[in-house]
Amino acid sequence: MAEIIIPRGAFELHLRDLPPVSGANTLKVDERLESAMATVMSRGDNAALAARIHDAFGIVLPSGPQRVSNGVEAFIGVGPGVWLAVFEKAGPQRASKLAASLAGLASVADQTSAYAVLRITGEAAREVLSRGAFIDFDPSVFGPGSAAVTTISHIGVSIWRIDDAPTFEVALFRSYADSFWHWLTTTCTALGVGLVRHGGSARI
Repeated sequence: MAEIIIPRGAFELHLRDLPPVSGANTLKVDERLESAMATVMSRGDNAALAARIHDAFGIVLPSGPQRVSNGVEAFIGVGPGVWLAVFEKAGPQRASKLAASLAGLASVADQTSAYAVLRITGEAAREVLSRGAFIDFDPSVFGPGSAAVTTISHIGVSIWRIDDAPTFEVALFRSYADSFWHWLTTTCTALGVGLVRHGGSARI
């Protein structure tokens, strides 16, 4: 019988081994394991690319650092003529199908195995993230749908805000997960903020 291999997240050991905490000043964290990701680079005709994406997904392709989603697929502006496509459900041919649908208009590279995405939710999220990224996370400036490409503790990250909770997602190369986790836990400790596993019992 063929062995079933369950994908292991880059943050799995950290999330699994966190001790229990209590108190209201906490952040909920979890790793996005079911989504697929790909970079989309325009070949020059941004208007035609935007029209193709709108026809295929009903999404207005952002022209700047923003996240636009239809609830299943999202496109995040990460640079001039460059977007990060995020799909809620990963599939073995997801990037290939996207590349085929955008043939002639964009170059598509599968990034599903390259990136780790940590979801961070809670009132303290803005303060914690602002200790690492030189970005104004005030709700009037960085509201739902806002995105940025920056560095935290010398680690390149893409950050976008999902909702009013507030909920943020931080994407980074998987090889930097341990370093990012060290920064996150150190910063939370300094601020007196605990961590809980999202969707589970209280854990740090």
